[in-house]
Amino acid sequence: HQAPHQEIFNRQDIIYLSPDSSNVLQNVEEDKIYVLGGLVDEHIQKGVTQSFAEKKSIVTARLPIDEFMQRQEGSSCFKKVLSINQVFSILLDFRHAGDWGEALNKHMPPRQGYVLKKLSTKT
Repeated sequence: HQAPHQEIFNRQDIIYLSPDSSNVLQNVEEDKIYVLGGLVDEHIQKGVTQSFAEKKSIVTARLPIDEFMQRQEGSSCFKKVLSINQVFSILLDFRHAGDWGEALNKHMPPRQGYVLKKLSTKT
């Protein structure tokens, strides 16, 4: 298709994944369309994806990184920037195992300075 996804799918079924969203992704639902990297730019610009989705009246959500991961002591790098492949792998593993902690821990690169919090529970 060459038409924008918001013209192909029902807007109520689309969820834009944005690190700037105030909504935390709780589950991955089979009947929803998740947009990963909907706006890819050479430079990371805070709020661009969130703003785009809001203008189109599309729901946004962010991965629950803050809820399941913490900054590693002694690490000077704390980035939550993930590639599209990493986000896809996290969603796929969560869908399979039902454990955000497990999925995030497996796919968050150690160089980004985050480790799994002590208590991870299934949601």
